[in-house]
Amino acid sequence: MQLLYITNLSALLLATIVAASELRGRSPHRYLLPTSALLALLLAGLAGSWQALLLCLSGALVCGLVPGILALLKLASIEDAALLATCGALLGPFVGLEAELYAFALGTMLAVGQLLYQGTLLRSMMSGASALLPRSGGRSAAAQAHFRFAPSVCVGVLLASALHWSAP
Repeated sequence: MQLLYITNLSALLLATIVAASELRGRSPHRYLLPTSALLALLLAGLAGSWQALLLCLSGALVCGLVPGILALLKLASIEDAALLATCGALLGPFVGLEAELYAFALGTMLAVGQLLYQGTLLRSMMSGASALLPRSGGRSAAAQAHFRFAPSVCVGVLLASALHWSAP
């Protein structure tokens, strides 16, 4: 049972470090995410069962699938996909998907709010729609705007971990 607390706190610490670094303009993804993925596998191995290892791997696969596809389509960054996959490996597939849902919901609200504040919501929506259509020579929506998604992932991991936290 204590391993559950360790993995939840590890995922929260990882998301917090990445979010703080991203807000400062730095990218710790190159070193931090592979190390955290190895930590998730190590913790699953310490649990001493194949079930824990399968939960770790399935959490990474399930939570990294949709962001990975978005990254391949150049609609999201590969760093965000790796962060979500690593958090999924630490949290497991069920809590990881819940954290991902919270992160995408919060990220959507923040992105729409940012575009409304800048007065570019309609133009961005048209640009995003044209990115889904066959190439017409225009720039894609990902090339026009940058949104920091790691803080949303941090809040999503915090919410999901807090909702699944039980007293020992």
